[in-house]
Amino acid sequence: MSVIEGVRNYIMGCPHLEQFAALNIDRTDAEPVNYGISPSGDRTLSRYLDGTAKRQYSFVLYAREMTEADVERLENNQFLEQFGDWISEQNIARNLPDLGEGNFPTAIEAANGFLFELDEGGGRGLYQIQCNLFYTQKRKD
Repeated sequence: MSVIEGVRNYIMGCPHLEQFAALNIDRTDAEPVNYGISPSGDRTLSRYLDGTAKRQYSFVLYAREMTEADVERLENNQFLEQFGDWISEQNIARNLPDLGEGNFPTAIEAANGFLFELDEGGGRGLYQIQCNLFYTQKRKD
């Protein structure tokens, strides 16, 4: 299993995502409501003599939403807050993504949710929230 696959499966469990909305990788559909996860970096924080590495996997959750009315934009921002709170609660409870064999998650965080772009007419918008997953990767033999 890849890290992005583990992250996607984990995010699909968030109760604040609309039940039947798509959760895409590296894209969103043009019509609301749907979501996308885009990896934004995977880096080694430290490496040990036994080959074990502490890593940080960064990704962005995008949400394509209706934005024409003020009430819609308010609800969309509320979604970003709820998603961030859910991530925080899961982290505290140590309910972390399953990353497959050899990868052991240690923490997850979400921050900086905001309206990323509006379509030309202002009726649809793309929101984003930045996330980081910290994990230990055992040396592969």
